[in-house]
Amino acid sequence: MTKDLSRYPIEGHLTPVGALTFSKSGGWWRAIVHSEDEYGNEKIRLYLWRDNDTKGWVTKHKWNIDPDHWEAERRVVEDYAGSAVDADTPYFPVQHYNVVGGETIKKTDDWWTAVVQYEDDYSSTHKTRLYMWQLEDNEAKGTGFKWNVRSDTWPEERDAVGRYVENLQ
Repeated sequence: MTKDLSRYPIEGHLTPVGALTFSKSGGWWRAIVHSEDEYGNEKIRLYLWRDNDTKGWVTKHKWNIDPDHWEAERRVVEDYAGSAVDADTPYFPVQHYNVVGGETIKKTDDWWTAVVQYEDDYSSTHKTRLYMWQLEDNEAKGTGFKWNVRSDTWPEERDAVGRYVENLQ
């Protein structure tokens, strides 16, 4: 039986060529989707969708996976997830949260990828999130991609991405 990839609610300019759902319950859907754009460029992304009664499945978070850099990203996340707050926190262009730690994973002329620890208004504990900012003239022009790293879901996500990327090689 062939999986109906068109059911994955990804961006309209992308065509899914493979996918793996980790969970779909309680109005939330988490999956890896491997897609191509109209030029044949491949994308591998983690998606988190929320079921909206009026709009259907709405993207809440997505993370762009670069198979060549996944192991480095994973290692940095493992070091930061749940670790102590860093007193010498570098600057990260995060809005709406108090940044309390983090580390740049990769920075080019066009993109900046980092793992960031932050506090929100609802909790006294810190949380971990992957961010990827698009850069223009060395200034962040919005958050194109972000992914919450939660202790209850990260091991499953990390392992599934690792297996998916390994099978591409």
